[in-house]
Amino acid sequence: MATTSWQITLDRPHVIVLEHGYFSARRRVTVDGREILSIRPPLTSALRLWNTVTEHPFTIDGHPCAVRVDPSNAVSYQFDLVVDGRSQKTGQPVTPLPYPGANGSREGRWMFAGFWWALPLAFLSVMIGMVGNRVNNDTLLYVAGFVGMGLCFSIGRTYVDRPLMGVLRCLLVLAAVIALTVVRTR
Repeated sequence: MATTSWQITLDRPHVIVLEHGYFSARRRVTVDGREILSIRPPLTSALRLWNTVTEHPFTIDGHPCAVRVDPSNAVSYQFDLVVDGRSQKTGQPVTPLPYPGANGSREGRWMFAGFWWALPLAFLSVMIGMVGNRVNNDTLLYVAGFVGMGLCFSIGRTYVDRPLMGVLRCLLVLAAVIALTVVRTR
């Protein structure tokens, strides 16, 4: 589990610690050593949380706070603490995420928007890689299909608000997988 901590001073100094499981999507938040949030999602929820920006609100000394978990860069998670509506990382105002989830958390729109157009393109990428592998017995094509799938899902998360741009970029990824398959099967 990854651990991130913040030291803040409100009415008095506080230490907030976030423990986050990369693959399990488990989240545990403690304030001054006292657990205030523990999420242990079942597998189906873990898959949703793994790809979605989430925000977990709580209160310290009457101040609204939240821990934000953001998988947007597709390689690692970004963590931020929001206190009184301001990011501790940037100092800028942060608007809360709009969709409430389980345990009082709030979730981004990935599962409601980008996932549905990225899914068929990601599936096609895997299928093209698998067909290329069967035709040419080339493991690289098999791996390329799964890499293309990961890229399409990453693009889906990034371009939730601009689906046309996201679809075009996923089509470019798909074209690259097709081109690699054609080149490798000759």
